Amino acid sequence: MKRKLLIFSAILVSSIAGAQTLLTEDGTSLTVGNVGTDLTGTTPGQGGWLTTVPVPTGAVTDFQVVNVGSTYGNTIQLTGSNAAAANTRRMFKDVSGIWATRDTGNEVAQVQFSYFTGPATTSTNSMRVALYDAGVTKFLAGIMIAMPTRELRGLGYYNNGTTTGNFSFTLGGTETAPAAVILAENTWYTFGFSYNRTTGELKFKSLEALPITLGTRAGAAANDAIGSLNFVATAVSFSTQTTNTVAATNQFDNLNFRALATDGPLLNVRNPITAADFDVYPNPTNDFVNVSTVGAIRSVTIADLNGRTVKQQEFDSVSEAQVSFSDLSSGLYLMTVNGDNASVTKKIMKQ
Repeated sequence: MKRKLLIFSAILVSSIAGAQTLLTEDGTSLTVGNVGTDLTGTTPGQGGWLTTVPVPTGAVTDFQVVNVGSTYGNTIQLTGSNAAAANTRRMFKDVSGIWATRDTGNEVAQVQFSYFTGPATTSTNSMRVALYDAGVTKFLAGIMIAMPTRELRGLGYYNNGTTTGNFSFTLGGTETAPAAVILAENTWYTFGFSYNRTTGELKFKSLEALPITLGTRAGAAANDAIGSLNFVATAVSFSTQTTNTVAATNQFDNLNFRALATDGPLLNVRNPITAADFDVYPNPTNDFVNVSTVGAIRSVTIADLNGRTVKQQEFDSVSEAQVSFSDLSSGLYLMTVNGDNASVTKKIMKQ
């Protein structure tokens, strides 16, 4: 999904500032190996992450930092259970404190993450990312992948007409004819979900063109306190599954937790900016220059040929921007676009 910005416009800059990034995790600052040494959820491991799993049926090696190379580099890897008995491996952070720092009016909690499906498996495990309430009893919102089928499902605290509780949701088809959204093998995806604390509304989405047609639900957890942000591996995906002998292993990356006034598009953070992926036009220009990339634009800096910065702006990982040169004198300028993992500089002629 793309989001256009007019750089140096006071009105639009204000709206960007309203979206607050509260927590990110892409594994870059973590060391390959175990995330932590404590499985009781008491002593933080790398990056301040806590881990918990029933002992002796789990191990610290169930939570790993692994380098997968390519664009993603260091990622978080979870390994589930090879049995069907209740066994939940959970890696989490208490986010109640940082959520309390949000600006007034930012009552929508949005989470997005990248996920690698891996090969086909017979494991009944599910892999999940979810926001829990303070008591760790409610899925305020989340996404799960059922491993044996690679079905993508939503999670939330919900009233189905007869029962209020934690539910998973089919995301495709219609209310009367729901259809499973199935992911491809060995593929990276970027998913997102949001929880509106004022209304309880839940939203589920993907950067990819998946058939998510039931992406909005009326959740039943309005005004609940946000407690923790969690990576989770459960032994089974559904309560009807009673046997399992295979443990699933999957990777997560590019976790982002934001506070917004209203639910917004996901950030395009999957790819770094490279020269081949970077477009600037028109050039020369009399007024504006359009900037676009398949990656994520973090900032734009314009300098004169003496190296003096004449304009600079920070951005919230957008893929398109429009830069105003209208107030600059005619001449040659150097415009640098900074992305997640790279920077690209272009010469721009102002006529």
